[in-house]
Amino acid sequence: MDGGDLGRTAEGEWVLEDGRQRLFSDPSRRFLARAEYDFPGKRVTISYPGRETTGPPPLVLIEISGAKILLRRDAE
Repeated sequence: MDGGDLGRTAEGEWVLEDGRQRLFSDPSRRFLARAEYDFPGKRVTISYPGRETTGPPPLVLIEISGAKILLRRDAE
């Protein structure tokens, strides 16, 4: 992503926005906490419930038009 506006949410998350996507980090900016993408008539949100480390997240939640898909990472 080139350019964009950097800001913070009320919860302390950092957010980088370029008009079509918003990338949110945890307050300490260690990892991506969630992402939001805008398409005509739809918003897609990708989040990582319970993520507390910089390693691969154990869960990925995808939300599209009210539908939710939860993906679980298998233990290696």
